[in-house]
Amino acid sequence: MFVFGLLFLGSVFAQENNLNVGLSVPESYGKVYPGGDFVVELNVMNLGAEKRVDVVVEYSVTGEDGAVVLSEHETVAVETKASFVKTLHIPPEAKAGRYIVLARVQIINSDTQASSSASFEVVERPRDILSTATSWFQEHVWWFVSAALAVLLLFLVYRSRRRISALFLKNKVRAIVRQKLGKGH
Repeated sequence: MFVFGLLFLGSVFAQENNLNVGLSVPESYGKVYPGGDFVVELNVMNLGAEKRVDVVVEYSVTGEDGAVVLSEHETVAVETKASFVKTLHIPPEAKAGRYIVLARVQIINSDTQASSSASFEVVERPRDILSTATSWFQEHVWWFVSAALAVLLLFLVYRSRRRISALFLKNKVRAIVRQKLGKGH
């Protein structure tokens, strides 16, 4: 289990850049299902600016294997301090495990940038008992049908064995009678 809240894994800032970035995943979004949405909170401080600047925020989500599963960007305005809430959508094919969300902020037309990251966990959806039982039954229904047909066939053979014996006996008697009558004429 992971404890979430304000978890800063890589809050990077440089004094000459005058840009500070903090990223957090609220505790209620610390665990998300594949195909689900989660929220990040981004705080940007522009310590050296005397006026509003536009910045590009790039969000990327990487798995434990380093593969990027999600990448988005947006342009926002920052005067001295700004906070943003961003909803990101985890792809449905995302596997369960720990993920890192990285926010890289860069002032437009400048080399000034900073980044911060936080972690969260993708967890499998719990399976309810009814859907589990239903899917198990659907996967094994042909076994049930085959077994039921075999039992029915055995029951019918058992019930009709006297009739079958009587038919064989009748046919035998007819053959004998035909043979005797055929020789006598």
